[in-house]
Amino acid sequence: ASAQADAVQRFGPSPRALAQRRALAVLVVVLIMVCAYGVLDGALLNLTGWIRWTLSILLLLALGRLFGAAIKKPLAEREVLLLPQALELRRGGFRRLVVFENIRHLHIVQNAAGRIWSLRLDLEDDSVSLRDVDGLAKIFTAAAQKRPAGVLIEVEELRVDWGEPLPWILSVLGAGIVALVALVV
Repeated sequence: ASAQADAVQRFGPSPRALAQRRALAVLVVVLIMVCAYGVLDGALLNLTGWIRWTLSILLLLALGRLFGAAIKKPLAEREVLLLPQALELRRGGFRRLVVFENIRHLHIVQNAAGRIWSLRLDLEDDSVSLRDVDGLAKIFTAAAQKRPAGVLIEVEELRVDWGEPLPWILSVLGAGIVALVALVV
């Protein structure tokens, strides 16, 4: 039993994915604050305006904290156990066992440098997709080695992974800079 416990590898959420979701929450709060500043712009000249501005900032910080927790919670609850003959997927109270023998097709999406962004395991009855999990390369290697004979591995290379928050953050920031430049000029 001890040797089998040693063979189990545990993978949680990717620190990179958690950081990107935190950055997305901060960006949303900053955008809300910028919009609120536009509404309250002239209000900073009197005491009532300062009180409204302070309450608005406190409300936005509370909303940002709630929004950040809501964005990170589903990701933070994910866990994948790599067992000798299967994967156990966990999220909150949900558990699913994916036996390597049931794999019918493997599909990975990676960038040009070879970093795996997502892994889809097509099974006899449905599919399971994994992304934003630390150790995705190890999970793929184990699934590829233990898959049944003749199971196809498909590799897709993408320049941008629109399933992650980072491209969206950069797009919103770029659009914000363009809008700011248009307002100033």
